Amino acid sequence: EIQRAERVTDLVIARQLSYFSQPMNGRLLQFYLKNGEVVIGMIEELNNSIVKIKTAQESKIINGNDIEEITVK
Repeated sequence: EIQRAERVTDLVIARQLSYFSQPMNGRLLQFYLKNGEVVIGMIEELNNSIVKIKTAQESKIINGNDIEEITVK
């Protein structure tokens, strides 16, 4: 289970995470992280700033404050 953490400070990213985490929005997304990494997958779970993303190979947990941009794949 994901533990609680701080909130996402970027309001645009926070709203996108909230929208795309809704069950009806099972869209494939590209997450561009501040460290240059790109993660492709769907939001599996969102808990404050902790985002669990289901990729093709695994589930990955990232901090929402490390996301620079989100686009629909």
